[in-house]
Amino acid sequence: MGNQQTAESPEKTPESPEQTEDSPEQPTTDGTFWTMVDLEKYIRKKGLDTLIVIIHGKVYDVTEFKDEHPGGPEILQGYHLKDASDEFEEIGHTRGAIEMMDDYLLGYFKK
Repeated sequence: MGNQQTAESPEKTPESPEQTEDSPEQPTTDGTFWTMVDLEKYIRKKGLDTLIVIIHGKVYDVTEFKDEHPGGPEILQGYHLKDASDEFEEIGHTRGAIEMMDDYLLGYFKK
């Protein structure tokens, strides 16, 4: 597959390892970049209830977390496919909450 972008795989940086067929569904910090088109394809593949937020240039699939979010799922749903960085900082989050975000990380957003 190399560095060629497909419907299921976002762009890889040259120094990143080869991506496998199931990589887009697995959280990664290995240099995977997601465009809005990639995210829309990911949502169609995973299901329309998939919930994606962008915080500080990182893409998170928070679908499994939305019902556990202390502010309720509506807060996260309001930032679906949007940059929530400012709001995330304004609210303030515990160290535990910030560390938990790694569990939902897909990669990095590329405009």
